Amino acid sequence: MSSASTTRSSLKEVPACIKFVEEALKRDKKVYVLHHWDADGVASAAILLRVLGPRIVGMSTPRIGMYGASALNPSEIERSGADTLVVLDYGARPDEILARMPQGIQTFIVDHHAVKLSSDARRCCCNPVALGMGEAEYPSTTWVLYELLNTPSDIVDLVALGIVGDLGPALATSEHVLFVDNVAAELNMTLNDFVRAVELIDSCYRVVDSKCVEHAVRVLAEKGVEGVLHDEVLINTRELASRYVESAYDRLQSLKEPCPGVKVWKLRLDSLVTSYVGRSLARAYPDDVILLAHNIPSLNVTYVYVRSYSMPLRKFLEKLREEGLNVGGKDMVFVVTCSEENCDEVLSKITTHLCRDLSKEG
Repeated sequence: MSSASTTRSSLKEVPACIKFVEEALKRDKKVYVLHHWDADGVASAAILLRVLGPRIVGMSTPRIGMYGASALNPSEIERSGADTLVVLDYGARPDEILARMPQGIQTFIVDHHAVKLSSDARRCCCNPVALGMGEAEYPSTTWVLYELLNTPSDIVDLVALGIVGDLGPALATSEHVLFVDNVAAELNMTLNDFVRAVELIDSCYRVVDSKCVEHAVRVLAEKGVEGVLHDEVLINTRELASRYVESAYDRLQSLKEPCPGVKVWKLRLDSLVTSYVGRSLARAYPDDVILLAHNIPSLNVTYVYVRSYSMPLRKFLEKLREEGLNVGGKDMVFVVTCSEENCDEVLSKITTHLCRDLSKEG
């Protein structure tokens, strides 16, 4: 495809990325792929499945909805016989992942989320954003892989899908919109087809179905975006997820605005619809920062989802992380994980930072 004719190569000078390409991709390694459950993570896993084929001896997601060491299953990785582990798009703290992995298995982390890197993590973490490169340049983990691989024309459909999945409406103002438009045109598809494919894939994690996620990886790797659009398993899962979303909107509780420009909601529902509902609220209020505190009883966790389509949030992410909160995310969105008991305290800390900054701007 002509869309892949001019690839950038800035990552090919990063030691961890060079090591990933030379040792995980070029050598005869047995690879286990651990990937995030959203469309970018699924598309990234599908890229490696296309590129490495039978060299992949196992593939799975961490426990859906959970981030960190407790969500991983190292014994499964060990049983696979893999000598190399590739972690894609997970966004958890790299040191936690490395500490949890079995001895004797070489680990590479490929990502684009804003995480802190220790000296140990830097040696195996190919993450341009964490290494200080521009977040706008790396909108998805699929794009990181696109820069690294030697056969990008074989994967541009998956790269574009990851970008659409992670950027959502922000794609319209991204430097990558032309790339996605070109890929869609070459496939005789539309941008809306890619949006629908993202919706189908993300339905799997919304109903907390890891088998469905892995099914999506295989379909995407073998049949591409078009195959996803016509897959009965994914279509049926989307219908189930849609019912969860409808229930979420019925249960949304709007809270008093802490200050102009910040809107807050609470939700209690046993389904991982946090980002779907949060994005829709952000689209409805594009000039505001929105906060959604979603309690998921079955996971015994509350996610405070913070998104803005008009205001960069990276500095708030860093401030909250410095205060000891469990924060992960990117420039326009981040999530704070907390217990139901301390959720109000976490909300107060977030809104205090946001309102203080907005009052200065005002």
